[in-house]
Amino acid sequence: MICMKKSKVNQQINIIQFIFMSLFLFMIGYLIYFNIKEAPELITHSYNTARLNNLADDVTRGSILARDGEVLAKTETGADGEEVRVYPYERMFAHVVGYNIKGKSGLESSAQSELIQTSSSVFEKILNDLNNETPVGNSVITTLDYDLQKIAYEGLGDKQGAIVAMDPNTGEILAMVSKPDFNPNDTSGLEEIMSSNTGSSLLNRATSGKYPPGSTFKVVTTLAYMRDNKDWANYTYTCTGRGTFYGNEIECYNGKAHGEVNLEEALACSCNTFFAQLGVDMNLSTLEKTAEELLFNQSLPLGSKSSYTLSSSSTDAEAPQTTIGQGNTLVSPYHNLLIVSAIANDGLLMEPHLISSVVSDSGEEVKSTNSKSYERLMTETEAQDLTQMMISVVEDGTAKSGLQGLSFSAAGKTGSAEHAEGKDAHGWFIGFAPAEDPQIAVSIIVEEGESGSKSAVPIAKEMFESYVK
Repeated sequence: MICMKKSKVNQQINIIQFIFMSLFLFMIGYLIYFNIKEAPELITHSYNTARLNNLADDVTRGSILARDGEVLAKTETGADGEEVRVYPYERMFAHVVGYNIKGKSGLESSAQSELIQTSSSVFEKILNDLNNETPVGNSVITTLDYDLQKIAYEGLGDKQGAIVAMDPNTGEILAMVSKPDFNPNDTSGLEEIMSSNTGSSLLNRATSGKYPPGSTFKVVTTLAYMRDNKDWANYTYTCTGRGTFYGNEIECYNGKAHGEVNLEEALACSCNTFFAQLGVDMNLSTLEKTAEELLFNQSLPLGSKSSYTLSSSSTDAEAPQTTIGQGNTLVSPYHNLLIVSAIANDGLLMEPHLISSVVSDSGEEVKSTNSKSYERLMTETEAQDLTQMMISVVEDGTAKSGLQGLSFSAAGKTGSAEHAEGKDAHGWFIGFAPAEDPQIAVSIIVEEGESGSKSAVPIAKEMFESYVK
């Protein structure tokens, strides 16, 4: 009996030991997971400002570099011994790299945790302590292409607008320019802009600017009509240059009559009356669903929402305006880039990203970004049909004069977006090249550029020629 009691007690002790050992191992596992997965995010959380400030004070902020190694932001020691953040290219990368003063923007904000963390070895940390030196934070290698950024920046000149480019196969953001801009080296000037509440120059128009899409939206209308009508290739319309649709007087650019055109020809010549007629004929719920599947009214990775308001409950008069890219629809250049990039990549949108890798002060890679899919926006067949139509825009339509002379094929869509009475229209271009094997997709808007073919297409040509290998 005594032996049986001892055996039972031993068994209970073993169970208790097992439970405590399991809890101990679980805690060790969670601590490892926490430090690897959750700690970096918690460190940079907006509620953890004090921790961030303390960490930033103890580490020399790392550099931000272009993909080819050009330094876009670095920390130097001033004459008074204080650390100063320096931006060698001043305005050229202003919005995408951002600033680091009382507040932060751009990569200076989104890559904060990487820039103020050090991956130095224990030996290096000991040496820093012995020499009373501040450790240097990790550096961020971006996906930005210096040559493309320069072409985009100079291409806009003194015009307001935005340009953004991406590799549709990987999601790497290759260029991002917004004007008006600012000089991130001018700390006092930045503080004055912030305090004056007239900070339009601080707005990154590429990701947050909201514009009527103009004729670039005809790509969305085309896709919706194709989905709603299996025999879309046989549909034709006779354009006389102008017409009345649900009380809307709509005319083609300069009142040009395009005659009898099918869907591909109408997209190529950007026939307003053709697409206005589609607004009368087509199922508006299909258009609404297509717009939503192309990420309208949704949160975007790296960017803010675009808006699409036409629905089955809207008035008839709104439909033809919306299908030609006017009405109440608003889109950012970045969102337009996502749409055209998906078309270029057989309907699959890759997840956009600006950081290629993070390296330590000694040059060792700490982590890298792997390309991954974000969402399928359309079928492969739909993307191929749209690509063929957009090739026609370049070869026979509104982008022909601006893109002629390329040694490779290109696909695109121009746009002229009316925005205010008495002012020139905004000029749009979205497209990619080479058409059969895309390496680069671009979205360009030139505010009050009159037309996309006049103001935006020439910039796209320079970017295509520079980047396509």
